[in-house]
Amino acid sequence: MWYSIVRRPERSVFIGSLVFRHGDHHRLLIEQGWEEVPIEEIRGGPGARGGPRL
Repeated sequence: MWYSIVRRPERSVFIGSLVFRHGDHHRLLIEQGWEEVPIEEIRGGPGARGGPRL
């Protein structure tokens, strides 16, 4: 996968960003405490919040 979604908590919500996985910006965000979001949390499907319900 070429891209990564990173997030950090800001008050009571998460803010996120889509970045190139092996770029300088990605490394900088990780060093500043951002975390990568696992694909399993992103992937939609039946019963997922906002996803189709069967």
